Amino acid sequence: MTKIDRVIMRFDLLEDVPVQVDQVVDHLRSLGVADEIYFFEVDIDTSVLKGKIDHWKYPLSEKGPERRVADINTADTLSVDWKRLVQCKELLHVIDADHFRVHTFEAAEALINDIVVPVDIEHEHAFEAVYADSDRWGIYHAVAVLFPLTARDLLLKPYKAGKIDLDYIANLVDLPKYWVAKVMSDEWLDIHHRMVRPQRLLGPDRVTFLKQDGSPIEVHSVPIGWNPYSYARDMLDRQPKLVDPPARCLFERDGNRMVLTAAQIQERIASQLRHDLSTPTTGSSSRALRATSNR
Repeated sequence: MTKIDRVIMRFDLLEDVPVQVDQVVDHLRSLGVADEIYFFEVDIDTSVLKGKIDHWKYPLSEKGPERRVADINTADTLSVDWKRLVQCKELLHVIDADHFRVHTFEAAEALINDIVVPVDIEHEHAFEAVYADSDRWGIYHAVAVLFPLTARDLLLKPYKAGKIDLDYIANLVDLPKYWVAKVMSDEWLDIHHRMVRPQRLLGPDRVTFLKQDGSPIEVHSVPIGWNPYSYARDMLDRQPKLVDPPARCLFERDGNRMVLTAAQIQERIASQLRHDLSTPTTGSSSRALRATSNR
């Protein structure tokens, strides 16, 4: 299975911008993750839906191999910079593992709701978070591909010196100004690291449920792509009424360890929600891009 981190690192080497969506198409085709990729502009309400990807297959003959097809639809009223970002974000979903895709109308509808009403606040089961969390990260993946790290490094010095501004850079890379500001900010390197860190070597996040005395009850490996705080909160909520229920959780990531109480976990979730509500995002129905009311 092709990893998104490898795709991002491949494009990180590019200096010339804007990166064209066709370059991403060519690279993904070279990886063999899709046989045919088509783009369509459709008449849809962008306050509800900006774009989506549909995966389907057809046989070359009665007993022959199947062709894998991806249809990417974007709203015909999007500006060029947003259309490029939405197309790339949906395009990168062709390398999603099958369990990150929704296959029914009901699942697609639930995904939209999970993105608009963040899963960090309300959902009954931890596994429901995986689709929406994957989709939220998708916009960051697309930004990283279309605004390579090498190009950022070349622009950073004149930007910091005040010789060029965000409008100039946004025009250069042909991306929305909000996301250009995000890439040029000091926090981007940390965000980028989290996207490309070698998870196949470091392994997934781990959550250990602790008793009052600090002794462990259970150790869970959090599936990659899931929010570890929401996962832990849901596991705590679903615990039966034990004589000695879990009092705290030990979180482990990339060699770092942190112990949080249930109240502190909830505060982490609320903090992430506040960040999500201040961040323009896209989501899909099969992979619907849904705009919230404050955008």
